[in-house]
Amino acid sequence: MASITDWMQRLIATKSTSLPVLAMLAETGSTKKTRNIARNRARSRAVRNER
Repeated sequence: MASITDWMQRLIATKSTSLPVLAMLAETGSTKKTRNIARNRARSRAVRNER
């Protein structure tokens, strides 16, 4: 993730619908904000998928 800018990571975390991508950003995102966005969206998508 080092070669992707903070802005791009945040944009991907905000727009992605892929659970693996969101999980990766939640673990390795370069900023706390990016990791939190990705973690919250991954949880939200996981809950919707369980229904």
